[in-house]
Amino acid sequence: RLYDVRSALIKMEWRNGLRSPRLFVAELLHQLLDALGGSFVKLSQIIAHSPGVLPEALVKACKASLAECAATVVPVEDIRAAIARELNLDSFYSCFEDIDEQPVATASIAQVHSARLLGGAACVVKVVRPGVRERLSLDLEAIWLVARLT
Repeated sequence: RLYDVRSALIKMEWRNGLRSPRLFVAELLHQLLDALGGSFVKLSQIIAHSPGVLPEALVKACKASLAECAATVVPVEDIRAAIARELNLDSFYSCFEDIDEQPVATASIAQVHSARLLGGAACVVKVVRPGVRERLSLDLEAIWLVARLT
């Protein structure tokens, strides 16, 4: 996590902070939320949809990430294994004929694939990314701790 924060801080144009401190702080917070991923990306999305409640500069910065959100694709082998594990299947192929290797959509929490059930019926499968549940749990504990301290 510290590496993600460090990377976000390195990307920042620190000179802009002198010209427009509010915009700079908003952009910095947005970059940090995106770098931390998972529930922090969700928090950024909530901020983006909260005009009038939060500072305009922050809402605008977070809206930018809605358009450019590009999560890395989890390999299809991992997706097949996750589906089999979650459905308590001996094998992915005991229920499905196939799954498209390219996801229909990817996001910070899950990705969606078109698939075909045994018998040929088309379906869509939404799979939570590996490790996301644990990461979300840690994120929420951290947020809860910060909230209690403030």
